[in-house]
Formats: sequence, structure tokens, C-alpha cells
Amino acid sequence: QIQNDEDQQDKTAGKYIDDARNAFNNGQLVEAASHFSSALCCDDSLLDASYNLGVIAHTCGRPLLAVSHLQKVVLANPSDRTTHAVLGGVIGELEPAATIRAYQHIVKLQPNNRRAVHMLACLSGGGEQGSDPDYVAEVFDELADSFEDKLVNHLEYRVPWLLLNLLDTHLQSLNSSSQASSSSSPSSSDLQAAESTDVSTSNMSTDGYSPEAWAGDNKEWVVADLGCGSGLCGRLFKKYSHFPNKAPNQNNLNKEGNG
Repeated sequence: QIQNDEDQQDKTAGKYIDDARNAFNNGQLVEAASHFSSALCCDDSLLDASYNLGVIAHTCGRPLLAVSHLQKVVLANPSDRTTHAVLGGVIGELEPAATIRAYQHIVKLQPNNRRAVHMLACLSGGGEQGSDPDYVAEVFDELADSFEDKLVNHLEYRVPWLLLNLLDTHLQSLNSSSQASSSSSPSSSDLQAAESTDVSTSNMSTDGYSPEAWAGDNKEWVVADLGCGSGLCGRLFKKYSHFPNKAPNQNNLNKEGNG
């Protein structure tokens, strides 16, 4: 027993973390929790240990025990999206009262923590009025570098290309008919032609678009894209577009893409 105690004293926080991960990967959750707890006794600032203790508590069917561990991580790292999602989303559904109290404490200490304020409003029923615009801008700025890839390549977003095909078809139709007015609306045949156009990812170039049919009085048209500001539509319609944007980082991407 004395030898075991000496062995424990010689262990570092890093060693406990390694042992905890090995135990966790082998499905030994109780042993993993013990090692993570020992690591925190050596160094209370180890957020990975606190987060994983919260995850283990939830996995073992003890979500109430997870709240304090995850709260600690959020306080130390207010922009940690994953921990917010677990605490406010997963644990919030299982232990709403405890989670609300946790977020009330967080907001009291960090009143400018927009994500925590948003989570508290959602958990308390105050999110029905809509999200704070500054919070929305912050979220999209965090996703700025990967947003368009997720939107187009993962969610298969196709609307800009469909709109472009529709406008191109309509402009060509106007130019081919001397009786057409520049204020005409797209016809049903225009819509059918646009919808039948191939909009697969192989054709989705976002380089500048200059339809030959664009001429004359139509130049006063303005395309206003009230999207997320990555400049996706801007690169397609940049000859005649204007993009109001409230997300600074997304706006920077828009400028870099010449949107």
C-alpha cells in the first residue's frame, strides 16, 4: 500500500490524462473518470479533463453531475462551441433547471458572453423573440473560413446557381423579343428552363459572371443578397450586385473574393 501511494505521488497530470484516455477508449468509463479527477487534483486548469468528466457523467446516465464540469469549461473558454452545445443543448434537455442555473451564474460573471446569454434565453423561453444580432454575427464570423464549404459541398446548397440560370434565361428571352419590356417578370417557361439546367457541383464555378444578354436599360437592376456574407452570390452576380453585411469576418472574405 505504501508503494502504491508513492507511485501515485510520482504521477503527473499528463500521465493521468494518458491513462484516462486509454481507459476511455477501452470502454472503462469509471476508471477513466478516476484518472481525469486525479489529473485535476494535480492541475485544476485542465479543461480537457473537466470536459471529459462531463461527457462521462452524461454517458453513464448522470447528466446532473455533468453540469458543474461543463460550466467550468464554458467559464474558462466562453467561445467553446462544443461545450456550449453539450451543456446548453444535450444536458439542457435532460436537466433544464440545473442548466439554467449554470448559465445564470455564467452570465452573472460574464455579462458580455453572447453565447451564454443566447443559451440562457433559449433555455428560459426568452429565445422566442429571436437571436441577438451581435450573437448571430459572432457565430457566422467564427464559421467564416468554413461556412461556404459546408453550405455548398455538405448541405448541397444550390439556390444561387438556380437564380443565376433563371436570370440568364430571362435576359436572353428579353433580348430575343423586340416586344419584351425591360420590366417583364420571368415567365413560367423561363422558370422551367432554369430548373432543368444542370446545377451539379461540377458546373458551380463562382468566378465573375458576365451574361452577354446584359445590356441597355436593364443595368439599373440591383441584386441585394441578404445572406451570410461569404460573397457566394457576389461572385456570381458581381456585375450588378450590392451586399449589406453585418458579419465583419464574412465581409472580409467577401472583399477578398471580389464579391
